[in-house]
Amino acid sequence: MDSAIGSIKEEGITKVGIMGGSFDPIHIAHLIVAESALEAFGLEKIIFIPTGNPPHKDSSKMSDAKNRLEMTKLATQSNSRFRVSTIEVYQGKVSYTIDTIAALQSHWGKEVSCYFIIGIDALIEIESWKAYEELLKSITMVVATRAGHVGNFIDTTIASLKENHHANILPMTIPDIEVSSTEIRKRVKENHSIKYLVPESVENYIKKNKLYRVSDQGGDTCE
Repeated sequence: MDSAIGSIKEEGITKVGIMGGSFDPIHIAHLIVAESALEAFGLEKIIFIPTGNPPHKDSSKMSDAKNRLEMTKLATQSNSRFRVSTIEVYQGKVSYTIDTIAALQSHWGKEVSCYFIIGIDALIEIESWKAYEELLKSITMVVATRAGHVGNFIDTTIASLKENHHANILPMTIPDIEVSSTEIRKRVKENHSIKYLVPESVENYIKKNKLYRVSDQGGDTCE
C-alpha cells in the first residue's frame, strides 16, 4: 500500500474523496471538481488515482504511466488536501474500480467513508463496470454535473440506480468549463497554446518531455 493511502489511516481521516482517471493530461476541470467536492461534502482529503490499464480504454493509446503520474503530482502538489496514489499505475494488469475500492476499504477499515467522484458520462455507463452493484453499495458516489446540463435523462438515471441498487448518489454542480484532455492533446499536437487549461507545472512538463506531439494518445474519465 503506497504512502498516500497509508497516511489517511495514520492521520485519523474519516471522509475521503477518490478521483480516478487516466489524467492524460490532468487539467483545471479535474482540480475544480476535486476542490468542489471537498467543499460540498466536507471531505478531508482527495486521493487522485491515475489509472494503470483501464478495462474500457486501449492502454496502448495512453501516455506512459510515469508521465501521467508525474503530471498528476505536479498539478496537485500545491494543495495540502490533495494526494496522489500509485495503487493502479504499476499493477501490470487491468485495473477495476471495484478492486481498487475494496483494497482501500480493507486497509482503512469501516471508520473511513469513501466518496467516489465521477462525471455523468461515467455514471451512465456504470452498469457495464465489473461488479457495479457491489460497488454502488460500498461507497457514496459523487456525480459532477455542469450547470444547466442536468436534465430529465440524468435525473431518471440517478433515480433508477438509487431504486434498483440502493445506491447513495450525490449530484454536485460544477462551473460550466469546457475543458477536456482530448482537446488539450489536440491543441498540443497542432502547436496551439494550452496555457491556463492546465497548471503551469503541467504545461512545462508537457513541453519538456515533448508529449502529445506524435499521436493523439489516451483519454480521460473526467472529460
